[in-house]
Amino acid sequence: MTETKRGFIATIKSYPSTFWVANTMEIFERMAWYGFFAVSSLYITGPTETGGLGFTSEERGLLQAIVPFFLYLFPVVTGALADRYGYKKMFIIAYLGMIVSYYALGQFKTFPTFLGAFMLVAVAAAIFKPVVVGTVARVTDESNSAIGFGVFYMMVNIGGLFGPFVAGAVRGISWNYVFIACSAWAAVNLLIVLIFYKDPSTEAGSAEARTLQKVLDDTVEVLGNLRFFIAVMVPLLAIVLAGFEFDWFLFWPHFVVFVPCWIALNFLWDMLLPAGSGRPVSKGGTRRPFFLKRMYCSNWRFALFLLIMSGFWTSFQQIFISMPEYIRDYTNTKPMVDLGRKAFTAIGKPHWISALAAIEETELLGEFDGLMRNARGIDSMVPAKPKKTPTKESLSEKRRSVLKDLRKLENDENLQESGLKKIESTIASLTKDDDKPVKEASISEMESLIDEASKVVESTKRSIRIEKLPKDPSLTKNDLETLRLLLDEINTQNATSPLEVVDLVESARTILQYKVRIQPTELGELMTKIPQRTESVADGDLDTAVKTINARLKLLGKPEFEEA
Repeated sequence: MTETKRGFIATIKSYPSTFWVANTMEIFERMAWYGFFAVSSLYITGPTETGGLGFTSEERGLLQAIVPFFLYLFPVVTGALADRYGYKKMFIIAYLGMIVSYYALGQFKTFPTFLGAFMLVAVAAAIFKPVVVGTVARVTDESNSAIGFGVFYMMVNIGGLFGPFVAGAVRGISWNYVFIACSAWAAVNLLIVLIFYKDPSTEAGSAEARTLQKVLDDTVEVLGNLRFFIAVMVPLLAIVLAGFEFDWFLFWPHFVVFVPCWIALNFLWDMLLPAGSGRPVSKGGTRRPFFLKRMYCSNWRFALFLLIMSGFWTSFQQIFISMPEYIRDYTNTKPMVDLGRKAFTAIGKPHWISALAAIEETELLGEFDGLMRNARGIDSMVPAKPKKTPTKESLSEKRRSVLKDLRKLENDENLQESGLKKIESTIASLTKDDDKPVKEASISEMESLIDEASKVVESTKRSIRIEKLPKDPSLTKNDLETLRLLLDEINTQNATSPLEVVDLVESARTILQYKVRIQPTELGELMTKIPQRTESVADGDLDTAVKTINARLKLLGKPEFEEA
């Protein structure tokens, strides 16, 4: 007698309350993750003046490569731990970690500290993910699991839809609200799990609960044995290490040489070991140390599936990693903003457009002001930030950083012969006795040497950028000639640092980060219209100028002007 299949409504009613609790928590967790991740590229590379970190695209790529790599690696371990110690405990640990780490993302401004906070987010998310999936698996059966997981992934998409909307809206107010919102979603989940969640796992309270060592052993054996795990992990970690571009481990030649040698060494070692020594040992059999076992993959189809899925997710994640920068830097979003402005005006809420495209007026004016002052030889109204008193340790760190930049420039194909000689002589001045630090120099001497070397780095980078301008696909020969003619009109005889074409090009791209698209030629034409003297200033313009100055004073920790 065949079993009667349940209808859709009956299937939905068949799920216990824990199923719906888990799905609700999935919505809020995805709102937190995608809320931050959707705007993370803009935050990481955004100017510090607007609340961003001011990192380069290369540093952003490194962060977004390292953290998700570990995020998708950790669940192999955290899922096994959840089976052993209970789902509810792991949920609580995950949410506490998310509340702290999401908020910490907005507080840490240096690369190492931000990477640490981001890694904590990954650990917390890696604890959450296998537990919520495990919950859905445990509370469904063969009769309703297909629809159950369909519902679950619908909740994933709902959270992934609304999270970025909320983050984008509050970002128009302040970046801090993005991280507060993400922490708030995690806090909501913490309340849900404490009040409503019933743990469906059973091992934690059973008499046959595994030891921690057994849990870890079982984790490794999912794909094979420890030898196989180490053989695969070392090249993956080497990729991450090469991304940091340490002098002692660069992609070329170190990584390219190391990985083939590592793989070859593992296969040669296997040839010396007995056949079949890597397979699981039956109960009562002789156990061998892991390094005396051959590599063994217990399920090559599953390993291949993971490799294919890794490629898929690498491509999919570009929606959140590369596309936001591409839209900001290369896409004209003015039609969308104009449509939004008309729509909000039609419903009597024209100010809502600021959530969609808030223009950073003070930063825009600050960039423009700096250009005009350089062109006319006028000192800044706000002095530069005073330098901290250097120490031997801080100077040694700065020296290493400058040397790293110099050696990278030394290999740049756009560097001219004269520039190469200057780089080589600068490297020689910073090194002594086979690249050992100049320990004999006093602090003032070291500071002077490093400052001079830093100037060489900046001037060389500028020369390379100028050299690349004719090859820039966004600039035509006519654009370059127009910019040169405009600069003849913009620069005055008093200019101590006359502007060059590269200055207008780079400023136009900087202004783009403040949510205003302007072409270098348009910027130059605008600058030519600024009179030498201004007879009167409108109150609104004066208020904006005061806000601009105050923004700079705030960064310096100095008293601000009172607004009229």
